[in-house]
Formats: sequence, structure tokens, C-alpha cells
Amino acid sequence: MGLDVKKLKEKYDNRGKEKSGDRWKPSKGENVVRVLPHTIKYFTETVDDIAHSFLMHFNVGPEGSKEAVVCPKTPTEGLTWAQARKHRCPICEFAAQMKKSDDPKDQAIASDLNVRKRYLINIIDLKSEETIAKGIQVTECGPKIYEGIIQWCNEKWGDPLDLELGRNLSIIKTVPPSGDESRTEYKVEPDPEKSSIAAKLPKNWKEQLSKIDTLVPKIKSYDELKAALEGDVDYGSETKEVENVPGHEGVASHTDTAASIKEAQPAPVVKAGNGAKPDCFSKLFSNRNEKCIACPVNAECKVEFLKP
Repeated sequence: MGLDVKKLKEKYDNRGKEKSGDRWKPSKGENVVRVLPHTIKYFTETVDDIAHSFLMHFNVGPEGSKEAVVCPKTPTEGLTWAQARKHRCPICEFAAQMKKSDDPKDQAIASDLNVRKRYLINIIDLKSEETIAKGIQVTECGPKIYEGIIQWCNEKWGDPLDLELGRNLSIIKTVPPSGDESRTEYKVEPDPEKSSIAAKLPKNWKEQLSKIDTLVPKIKSYDELKAALEGDVDYGSETKEVENVPGHEGVASHTDTAASIKEAQPAPVVKAGNGAKPDCFSKLFSNRNEKCIACPVNAECKVEFLKP
């Protein structure tokens, strides 16, 4: 059985918005942060991104049962974006039908349900000692901030994720005088000087770094998404509350602009002598770091570094 588009459209009239989720969000003005790897694999393998990326539908369901859900056109492990786009999505199908209508209300529903690309990124907020003490936080953002960050991932500026020779970034949020957040602008600027973030990392930073993996939203089945769209059932608490995103930032295609991350900057290492271990032993490790590779306790350090 297919969708009853007419009845579903009626349910979508006069809806509100879902609440904001528990994520770090930039304040108005300048926000100084350090972006950190989105996976511990960054230190032992080659990675080609700075974030977990996925497609989202916001405000899904009629009043009283709205939620944000992952679009099944998001690629799971082993699939490319092109392959995943072949997956069926009842929300995309309904939005496409609404888009064909000449009714402005239908067009508004289509726009509201339009798929949006979202990113989960690890950061440390460097605003104050208090924000630094919060440790590694996760921010969920759209293409404006994500692309603003990766534009600085190149040979000239190096790898901003490097713990020893990365760069702090300023995320500048500008809201128009009208207060219309759908017209909010974001600008990302790198610190001219490279710096170490190691001293500001919490003791359990590796554990905090990996927490982002548990926050990647799960993909529901076609039937579950259809039920959410129609507001017929509540199929569990796995769906997280997410940031309310007023207005569309557009769906950015996956980019390899962050390719420079593959070549990490060498970090300074204290040489071991007379069988002693260097000061960085088990604290900092990279299989792309020339000094790490040449270190006589490289293998032992890697084992210790990867321990929880």
C-alpha cells in the first residue's frame, strides 16, 4: 500500500518545529575552537574527512509527533553516495509530490521536508577555561560551517586536526538585525600560527573523541520512516533530538578537499636514550609522523596509545 498523499498533506498543516538538541552550537560573533579528528583511526590510518556526514529530514510527521530522521540515501559502510542514492525513501517521495503542486502550502511542505546534509564534528571550545574544561564536544552543522573548515585543509595551511601542529579556527556567526536565523551567515578563519592543543586535552580525551561514534543517527527501514511520516506510531527512542535548522543550506556533495589531512604534520618528539621512553610515549602517536615511525618504541607506543 502506498501513501495517502491527500490525508498526509492535511496532517502537515499548521505544524511547529522540533526542539533543539544537545550539541555545541556557535554563539553570535566569534567562536574560537580547535577541530579534532572524528575517529581515533586518524592516528593510525589514512582518513579523508573531518566529520561523520549523513542526510537528514527535519520536522517529519504531523503536529505532536515530529522528529528528525536519517534519509536512507545516506551511504552505510561499503557504499558510495551514488549507490546509496538509489535507496527508496518515503519522505523524499512525498516531498517530491508536494513540490510538483502549484499550491504554495504544498511547496512549503516540500521545502520543509527537503533532505539536508549534516555533519558531526569534534571540537574543543577555547572561549574560556570553563569551556575548555568541558572537554571534547560534538557540534552538528550544515555545509556552511563544514565547507568553511575544509577550505583551509590544503598544502599551504596544513592539517588543522594535528594535535601538535594544527590550528585554532574562528567560527564567526552573523545573524541579521531582523533576527531571521534562516539568513544566518557563517565564516571560518584559521589562526595564522600553528599551535599545540595537547595540554588542553582532558585525561580521557581518547574516550571523549570516540563518543561521536555513538551519536551518529541510525537509519530506519522504509516502513518505519513511512510510519514516522504519517505520525501513526512511535517506534522507539533511538531517534535523537537534533538542532533545529531554520532555512536550507543546501545539500553539499561529498568533497575530497580535506585530502591534505592524509598527510599529517610531523609532531616534535623527545628522543629516547639509554632505553628510556620519550615524553610523548602513549600520549601522541601517528603512523604518518616520520619521528614516530623512526622511534625505537614505535610498536609498543601504538599499543599503549590505542588502549581506552
